[in-house]
Amino acid sequence: MRIKNIILTALAASTALSAVAETSYYWRGEYGDPLFISSSWSLVQGSTADADVALDAPNENTDIIVDSKGRCYSSFARISLKNGISGTVRSWTSTNTTEIWFNGSTTSHLIVLNDFSTNISNNLTGLSGGEYKGVNATFDKEKALRLITSTQAENVLTVGGDMTLSTSKYHDSILSYNSNSTTIGLRVKGQWAFNHTGNTGFHLFNFNASGSTTTDNINLGGLASSGKTVVFTATKTNTVNLNFIDNDEGVFKGGEFSGILVNGASGVNSQFNFTMDANKATQKTQTINIYKASNTAGHGLTDEAWGIAGMTDMAIGTIEVKKGDLVFNSELSIANVNLSGGTLSLTMGDGATVGNLTATGGSWIFADTIDVETFTSSGTINVVFTEALEKEFYTLITCNGLSVDPATTFVAVDKNGNEIAGNFDVAYDNGKYLLNFTVAVPEASEIAMLFGIIALGFAAYRRRK
Repeated sequence: MRIKNIILTALAASTALSAVAETSYYWRGEYGDPLFISSSWSLVQGSTADADVALDAPNENTDIIVDSKGRCYSSFARISLKNGISGTVRSWTSTNTTEIWFNGSTTSHLIVLNDFSTNISNNLTGLSGGEYKGVNATFDKEKALRLITSTQAENVLTVGGDMTLSTSKYHDSILSYNSNSTTIGLRVKGQWAFNHTGNTGFHLFNFNASGSTTTDNINLGGLASSGKTVVFTATKTNTVNLNFIDNDEGVFKGGEFSGILVNGASGVNSQFNFTMDANKATQKTQTINIYKASNTAGHGLTDEAWGIAGMTDMAIGTIEVKKGDLVFNSELSIANVNLSGGTLSLTMGDGATVGNLTATGGSWIFADTIDVETFTSSGTINVVFTEALEKEFYTLITCNGLSVDPATTFVAVDKNGNEIAGNFDVAYDNGKYLLNFTVAVPEASEIAMLFGIIALGFAAYRRRK
């Protein structure tokens, strides 16, 4: 009897381990079925049979895979979290067009502990008159990824790892709120990446609201793109705040992102703000390249049918650096730049200007002269010259008005933090104030002393020979 009990116990343990090992859930639900019920998921890829239904609802040990529309009557999988139902899964992968619908009067949240990814390549259809018409074009009749919420919610979706959206054609995504005057959010603790391969198509992400005056708070551990410039848009007037912050372990991934910010409809005047607040001790550099819509042909978006070049640019409201390293290259003007810590490298395209520049701390990496309306500075600011200084003086800023004591505010250093001898001063020329740095030139006596030291060293060398 004892041996029999041992065998039965071992079989039960083996069965339990097998159940735990079955972590991949495949979408089989109908249109709008809940995410967190077992009947929406199959343990067998490609099966919608009742016999293959998952035994338990998805949980933190579940890898979600949406590779078909399931039993939906539409061409996309619509998966809902209704009336405050929230939950956690281990990872998420979509290769079929997917909508996650946070529906109901009470906020719902989805937490993905590790990575969230899509790999969807749609064709461009439904064009009117051969023009792209912004977000009104149809990508295989559905957007590749839709994140829709009916209630105000910060971080409706939280991704613990990377959120990677991949395509070889067209990938149209949307984060939308179905009301007026509210705030929604997305949290990616790793890197939010847009990957494109091939010659056709592009990524488009729509920060949209069915109503108006929405604020999107997007909290990221890094932002990156590859292959093609990404189009960020909004079909309603919207404010999008991209905030770069550490993950729970104090690590920031950074990355390089190239994008175009365009209003998705006439009468829309949306704005982007960027804040760098990552832990400098453990972070990597975040680089942002922003191009004008009219210059899309020069940045990989060359298909005339897209019509992006005829759309209006969004405004860039504020760039703020508190901690970490931010490299920002913009063909668009910027209303406000605030540097209070960390490091900032800023370059502006032809004709692009900064409205108000305020520096109270941190380091400013000199890349090129910046045209500013007003400049205010206090505290101590390191001006970093990363290349060898080959000119006698450099103009850092031209502006219409400034409030700064250059002699006590700025310290010139090289890329290794070594102080560079020289003087900061303000000049006035042709109606503009100029903040200049003049490199110190050695005195004649110092040059003579230097040559004397060299001569003594050469003489000692000759004696040793």
